[in-house]
Amino acid sequence: MKVVLVDSAYFGDALSHARQNARINRRDAARMLGTTTKYIGKYESGKMLIPAQVLERIFQNGFMMLLARNYNKYRPIRGKNDE
Repeated sequence: MKVVLVDSAYFGDALSHARQNARINRRDAARMLGTTTKYIGKYESGKMLIPAQVLERIFQNGFMMLLARNYNKYRPIRGKNDE
């Protein structure tokens, strides 16, 4: 078994920067991640480790956003009269 050391402040800071870069407020982030704004604040400040189920949702949402961005990037834009 391997041991992984986790710095809650480092991951909290990364979460905060990612959320702000995506222009998502804490309330919306809490809804997306299935938690409350109180806990988002605790994660971002490093006062609390991010639980595994929240990390899973972060990765799932992140990959879905990348998929949507790539889908829209290569999808032709059609007008009302195009078939």
